[in-house]
Amino acid sequence: MSQTLVQTKNRIKSVDSISKITKAMKLVSTVKFRQQMKKLEGARNFADTLEDILSYAFLRVDENFKSIYSQEFDSTKKLYILITSSLGLCGAYNYNLFKLTDDLFNENDDVIIIGSKGQSHYKKHRFNIIDVFGEYNDPSSPELIEKLANYISNIYPSGKYKEIDIVYTYYKNSISFNPKIQKVFPISRIEKEEKIREIEPILEPSPQEVIDMLVPFYISSIVGARLVEASVCEQASRRTAMENATDNAENLSKELELEYNKARQASITNDIIEVVSASNNVTGGQ
Repeated sequence: MSQTLVQTKNRIKSVDSISKITKAMKLVSTVKFRQQMKKLEGARNFADTLEDILSYAFLRVDENFKSIYSQEFDSTKKLYILITSSLGLCGAYNYNLFKLTDDLFNENDDVIIIGSKGQSHYKKHRFNIIDVFGEYNDPSSPELIEKLANYISNIYPSGKYKEIDIVYTYYKNSISFNPKIQKVFPISRIEKEEKIREIEPILEPSPQEVIDMLVPFYISSIVGARLVEASVCEQASRRTAMENATDNAENLSKELELEYNKARQASITNDIIEVVSASNNVTGGQ
């Protein structure tokens, strides 16, 4: 067998091995995606419920009411929370985030980066990175959510920041997800169409105190929902990327198999021609 055939055979084996790996990664991503989707549904429902309660409370206070969390401070500095992945092989997931944030962050801004990919991308940067939150294994970890929510809830009343935003990836469906910016502070007055209730809720000790008490829980629910949503998008993106990689590997393997068979057939044909030619030469010599 010629050297070319051996090389082609080795390439086929390598491509098949890669195909097995990408297929396994696709299955793992699919399982994680389904797990995170269940968490996302619960997180969204919880956040919506708290928003309904806050909306009701805002409807019961004077329009001029200002919570410490809704107050706009005279500052030029913003704080951004950027949620990236800690693992690669997830298609354009991180690239799309960086495409948005590269022009978004200013020199005066502070940034909290979640995920090692974001930290690697912004090794050289013109803004201040608050190195408080790094890599995470579980994006829905209660410890991470509590730590991040408490930090921003405690830092905003100090007046250091004009605004606090979360930059994450919004999940629309399994093939459509886009980077999005959500303003966390100052919290806007939440007003929804009031639902008809058989029993009127009682806000004690007062609507104002209820708002100030619920806002940290509301912020925690937002942070948790955004972290889980980002994880859902990451797994969906990785699943799609691995599916495409598997399909490409299988197509390449088929092309190499065809190339190998053609080369092998040509080699056998040449061997037969040589044998027949040698036989004819021997017979002619007799």
